Amino acid sequence: LCVLVQQVRDNTTNLRASRNLIAIQSIISRSDMSFVSILDDEDIPDLPEVEERHIFGVPRPRQSSHRQSPLLSRVLASGPSNLGRGGGGQSSEQKQSTTSSASRVRNYSPLGWDEFFDEKLDLVAKDGTSTFRVYQGGISNKTDDEVDVCFVFFHGAGMSGLSFATVCGLLKRSHRCIAIDYRGHGSSKVANPDDLSISTLVDDAAFIISKLVPSEVPVVVVGHSLGGAVAVRLTASKKVPNIAGVVVLDVVEGTALAALPHMNAIIRRRPRSFPSIEKAIEWSMRSLAVRNLESARISIPSQLTFDELKGSFVWKTPLMASEPHWEGWYLGLSEQFLKCSAVKLLIIADTDRLDKPLTIAQMQGKFQMVVIPETGHTIHEDAPQKVVSVLEKYAVRNRFVELSKLNASLQFPKVVMK
Repeated sequence: LCVLVQQVRDNTTNLRASRNLIAIQSIISRSDMSFVSILDDEDIPDLPEVEERHIFGVPRPRQSSHRQSPLLSRVLASGPSNLGRGGGGQSSEQKQSTTSSASRVRNYSPLGWDEFFDEKLDLVAKDGTSTFRVYQGGISNKTDDEVDVCFVFFHGAGMSGLSFATVCGLLKRSHRCIAIDYRGHGSSKVANPDDLSISTLVDDAAFIISKLVPSEVPVVVVGHSLGGAVAVRLTASKKVPNIAGVVVLDVVEGTALAALPHMNAIIRRRPRSFPSIEKAIEWSMRSLAVRNLESARISIPSQLTFDELKGSFVWKTPLMASEPHWEGWYLGLSEQFLKCSAVKLLIIADTDRLDKPLTIAQMQGKFQMVVIPETGHTIHEDAPQKVVSVLEKYAVRNRFVELSKLNASLQFPKVVMK
C-alpha cells in the first residue's frame, strides 16, 4: 500500500496515478463484489512482476515511460518476495537450485479433457462438412428445463476451448458451461480456417449457441483476449437475444491496439517447435505464458500438432497469418462494450490495463470491474478458483437464476438459426 501511495505522490498528474488511487480504495474497502474489487489471499497483494502480458499471452519486458518512485525502484530491485522482509532474498545459486529441484519433481504430462468436462462433441456447421469442437460441463444431472444459466467461453488467439478447462471443471458444479474451439483452432475442422475476421467468428459463435442453448435460458458470454472481442461483438449484434451478461477477461481496446506493433517480433521469439508435448508444457510454465501447471497440462497440448516432416510438435494456429484481422478484432471495442445492454463485467490483472474511455466509465459505475493480482494475461488459467468465485457471485448478484425461471414461465418459443 505504501508503494502505491508513493507512486500517487510522484505521479499526481499521471493517469497511472488515478488508477492506483482506485486500487488503494479497493484494498481499503476489501469488498470483492463492489464495482472495483481486488481479489487476493493476503490483506495487501504482492507487487506484480516486472513484465507486460500482451494479447497473445507471451511475456515481454515492460518499458515504462513514467518516473518510478525511489521506494518502488528499491522494492523492484530487491524482488517482490522481499517486500516487508528487510531485503536479503535468495542468491542466484539458491534460485537455480530451487528451480532445478522443482523441475525434477514437476509432472508435465498432458491431462485429458474428460477430467474437466462431461462431454465433447463436433457440431456440424452450416455447410454440412465443417465441424466445431465444443466441450460441455454441468449437464450430466440436468435437463434443459433445469439449467438456470449457461456460461459460454471464448478463448484467445492461438489457444483453444481447453484453456477454460480448469474454470469449467469448478463452475460446472453449479452452472452449465460450454467452451468452443474457433475455426483454425483446437480440434475444429472447417473449410476456411484462415478466415478469422471478427464478423466470421461472431457468426460461428451465434450458430453454435443457437444449436446448444434453448432460447429461454439466460446466457453469459465470457471471453479472454480475442474471445473478449468476440463476446462483446456478439452481444452487441443481438444475434443471440438471450445473452444476459458479458464478461471480458484482460482485454482493453487501447492496450491491445498499442501492443499490436510489437506482435510480430514477439511471436517470432516464441519457440517454433518442441521435441515433445512435455517440453512445450514446461516452456509455457518457465516463460510465464501460463502460471498454473494443471491448466498448462490440459490447454497447451491442444494448441500443438505433430509435424511429420520436422519430427516435432509445432503450433497448430499460425498467428502471423491472422495479422490482417488483428486491428479489426479490437478497434471500437471499448465503445461497444459500454453500449451493451447486458450486465457487464471486466476482469483484469492490474489497473494499468485500462484505457481512457474505460477508466472514465468505470469511475461512473457503468460496469463492474474486478482486479485479480499476481496473474498474467491468462487470468483464468493462472487463478481459476478466483475467476470461478467472481463468476458465481456475478450470477447471484444479477439474479440470472430468477431470470431463467421467469423466462421458463413465459414459455418463449425456441429460436433456431438456419
